[in-house]
Amino acid sequence: MFGVGIFVIGAFLVVLPIVNRDVYGFGSDGIRDMFVTFWMGAFVSSLVLSVFKRIKRQGRLLLTAQFLGSASILAMMWQVPHWTFLAIVFLWGVAAGISIAMSRAIVQDAAPKEKLARVLSIYQLGFMAGAPLGAAMMGALVDLFGPQRIAIVPAGGMTLLILWMVFFTPVWNMKGSAWLAHREKA
Repeated sequence: MFGVGIFVIGAFLVVLPIVNRDVYGFGSDGIRDMFVTFWMGAFVSSLVLSVFKRIKRQGRLLLTAQFLGSASILAMMWQVPHWTFLAIVFLWGVAAGISIAMSRAIVQDAAPKEKLARVLSIYQLGFMAGAPLGAAMMGALVDLFGPQRIAIVPAGGMTLLILWMVFFTPVWNMKGSAWLAHREKA
């Protein structure tokens, strides 16, 4: 989640508003549209996840959503019509909603119950501690390379983290406790 703070939140806080201003020529109305579109995507994915409560492979869903989010960020490299840009931002929001829900579910499943509050506080600290670093990094890189070319940094950074998670951690093969409990009852 520290990587999400650096790459994803940094791009969200810095790159999106600059793309809004420099590429599309919008002011606060464009920022409003972007953020509403993003959070509507997160809301939609949260609604869908509330229907499917027993997810067998939470880690796979998390990493797939992270990859979809990275692809959405990468798509900002090309100048597309504004409505297409907003559709990409919506997809990024869908991926973010899944990522937020699945990462917390995985942490809650894996943490010892007597230390859950401590583990969640470290999880949140890692998530939010990366955001200022990512925002500073994205701001400096946008100044050097421009708002569209810089998309390769957060997309590439997250893709490398995702590949590391797939091949070197147990996250890809984790099974959710709600799915296991349901299977044992059946």
